[in-house]
Amino acid sequence: MNTKEIQLLILSGSILFLKQADTSFLSTLIVKIAKDFHVSEASMSSSILWYIIGSCIFIPAVAWISKTWSKINVVLITIILFLFSSLVCGMSENVVLFTFSRFIQGISASVAYSVSTIMLIENSSKKNIVMSIGLSNLPAMIGISSGPVIGALFTHYISWRYAFYFNIPLCLLLMVFIYFFIKDKVSQSVTENYTEFDFYGFVTLSFALMLISVGIESFNKAHITTFIYCLSTGAICLLLHFILYKFKDKNNILKLSVFSDPNFFIGTLINITSRIGMTGISIILSIYLQKYLHLSILKVGILIAIIFLFGAIAKFFSSLLLKIGLYNSLVLAILLTSISFLLMENITSLHLYWFYWIILSFLGFSMSLLYTVMNSMMLITIEHREISDACNIQAIIQQMFTGIGIVFSMALLFYINQITLDLQLSFIYVCRISAAIISSGLIIVFFVKLKGYRLIKKQH
Repeated sequence: MNTKEIQLLILSGSILFLKQADTSFLSTLIVKIAKDFHVSEASMSSSILWYIIGSCIFIPAVAWISKTWSKINVVLITIILFLFSSLVCGMSENVVLFTFSRFIQGISASVAYSVSTIMLIENSSKKNIVMSIGLSNLPAMIGISSGPVIGALFTHYISWRYAFYFNIPLCLLLMVFIYFFIKDKVSQSVTENYTEFDFYGFVTLSFALMLISVGIESFNKAHITTFIYCLSTGAICLLLHFILYKFKDKNNILKLSVFSDPNFFIGTLINITSRIGMTGISIILSIYLQKYLHLSILKVGILIAIIFLFGAIAKFFSSLLLKIGLYNSLVLAILLTSISFLLMENITSLHLYWFYWIILSFLGFSMSLLYTVMNSMMLITIEHREISDACNIQAIIQQMFTGIGIVFSMALLFYINQITLDLQLSFIYVCRISAAIISSGLIIVFFVKLKGYRLIKKQH
């Protein structure tokens, strides 16, 4: 990797760390913040809800923004917005101001990360795309696992407010890094001619993403009526969006022409099946270990952290995936992840703590490989002029089907448990069904091979 690729990798990874840590440490702060604001804990759910809305609302416009304005200036402005919104979060004295600040945080973090990812992919050579995608997600693992700890430490020793102030020096360092190391190198080379903004497409798609995300969040809180209403309305908005643009490709905010690239199309299908099958595993595993084995939340937290730790380790093997071949890597990653889910059903059979470590290490490693290879496949042969559109669609798919995967796993666990009244048996069935869904990606890959198309056939 050359110097510019490394610098953009640091930028994208640092923003992702900020985004994931900021999202995750709020889970340990809710009780204390609600007490200081003199409101119920349920009232604090609005801050989570509006952060989700902020994260979703501008995702469809990211490609247009990145084509119309200087990408590096967009990243710089959104980091400044994130800095000031974090400051206001820490200074807030009521839930209304705190919620508004979280909304701005969601917008700025989402846009900053999406645009920085587009910059990274556009400036990476084809041979380094897999490594770039793998390593750029490494800080996400660190952010997710360290966020609750950061929040707990600040709350216990100083104040919950300093958890938000913690973002300020990190943002300042990023701004200095951009100004001195990146701005002059990429600001002029990645701006395209102005194109008309697709307002109706933006509204229908953003509203659909917002409703689906709100529905998923409401399901996690057992608000089933809200869940059904939001998901059905969101689905209608998605349908409306595609009906409006079925016969009109001009100025469509989503450039669906990227699906004509077979690798992008295959990567999309694998993303959908894999995310539905595996994104809910950490949540249902946490429920299972606490309710069935009655492990403390601290022990469960350590066990879950192992998944993310070995997921981070797997990112360092990203450079080997192209050497093996992306087709072979995809098959291998699907097989390993499916096997790891089948092993998960036996996690409590030996009642040995070290046995949990081995299974969870294997799970985290294999899942991380699958994430890297399926995301890389979506972008590996995309033309340079279509990268921003491809990244835009990829972000939407990831947002939607990660949430759907979580809901699917939880709903499946609870539904089977109601029938069997046996949590262990229910967990076993969920692991087997999830493994089957993940394995269905092999059917897609083998079908493509039978048709005579070799992945990564396109050359640039």
